[in-house]
Amino acid sequence: MKTKNDVFAKIGRIAVISVFVVALLAQSSSAGLIEDKIKEVVSKVVCDIFNAFVAIVTGVAVLVFVLAGVKWTASENDPGARKAAKDAMIHAIVGMIIVVVSYTVVKMVIADMLCPSPF
Repeated sequence: MKTKNDVFAKIGRIAVISVFVVALLAQSSSAGLIEDKIKEVVSKVVCDIFNAFVAIVTGVAVLVFVLAGVKWTASENDPGARKAAKDAMIHAIVGMIIVVVSYTVVKMVIADMLCPSPF
């Protein structure tokens, strides 16, 4: 069974270790090492997520455009199917324009992160 002194000794050791760790972090923080590492990791994660999003959306838009083209070609004399295919192609193009504009805006905002282009 732990006594009150054992608990206080354990708390004391944790406090000493915590003070030591905080002192080390403060010393390395003054050199800017921690902030640079955190900024590097966060910017890499944000860039990877954003680039994956752009690549997935681009692939989906191209797939929708191609499938709508096939549907348009196969529709022969059905005006309803042609209109649906034409609308799908227009929506794919508008979606790609939105992706390109958002990509450009995000690159202007996070230009200091130096994200590599997914294209």
